[in-house]
Amino acid sequence: MQPIRKSFVQFRYQTGMSNIQIMVGVLISAIMITGGMAAIRQIEKAKVDNEVRELVRLKKKGSALAAQRGGSFSSVTQRTLVLLDFFPPEVLSGPVTSRTIRNQWGGETTITASTTPDSLNYRYAGVTSAACKQLGLAAANVAAGIQVQGAWIKPVATPGTLTSVDQANLGPMCDRGADNVTMNFFLTK
Repeated sequence: MQPIRKSFVQFRYQTGMSNIQIMVGVLISAIMITGGMAAIRQIEKAKVDNEVRELVRLKKKGSALAAQRGGSFSSVTQRTLVLLDFFPPEVLSGPVTSRTIRNQWGGETTITASTTPDSLNYRYAGVTSAACKQLGLAAANVAAGIQVQGAWIKPVATPGTLTSVDQANLGPMCDRGADNVTMNFFLTK
């Protein structure tokens, strides 16, 4: 039996991928991943922008409601606000007697009247961590006070005094909730 000898010509026709082909594949994958991440950031930004516009609209409607009720939110309930068409139909679900309100992230929004300060407290559940950071800053000019995971990020000031968002605490508090952050927005008249 003779030993098997491979000639130089046989090696030239091997199959497989070259290093250049692998590098091109990795580059295309990296570009697609980067593009996908940018798209996700844009979607989150659009949701935040929509929610800030909604908070501005709710604040205006709340001010008008307080004026009709003698300048106070004391007897206002979530059911009252739903029956007064405060919210667009697409965010409402469930029977008329116990409507659920959903925010941009699919979490439940609940509303209570607060006495300190005299405001409506909009509690948003299910906000993503990235959106929380953006929304906390974007809503600062709308809300009299903002809480994230129960901590004051923008404390409610005494009338005539301005407060700003505690940016050093905002990020860690948003991260604490992962992608299920609870935020409270206190909207005064």
